[in-house]
Amino acid sequence: MTSLREFLVATLSRTARGTAEPGVRRAATELLAAAAGDERIDEAFGDALADVRAEGHRWIAQARERGELRDDVDADTLLDLVAGAAYYPLLWRGRALAEDRVAAVVDLLLDGAARR
Repeated sequence: MTSLREFLVATLSRTARGTAEPGVRRAATELLAAAAGDERIDEAFGDALADVRAEGHRWIAQARERGELRDDVDADTLLDLVAGAAYYPLLWRGRALAEDRVAAVVDLLLDGAARR
């Protein structure tokens, strides 16, 4: 991967594929519900995702250095929006983000964050 776009498409594609599996869909929704009700589970879940977020932050920092992103783009918000594109349909519509929509979602997000 050579760009933030490629990284985000690859990351979101993996998530979309994973959440398309019925067992994973159920486990993900149950884990999120459990985390909302138990501080220890929430903390463990956050710790498990820390490495994923750290990698995203590294890609965002490199993208800024290459001039792909404006300096004022909040990295956490961008990562939340990408993850939200996968988890919102899972939690609220009971289905995974269609993998053929991943690139369009990433492009839409990056159009708002791209250097002009």
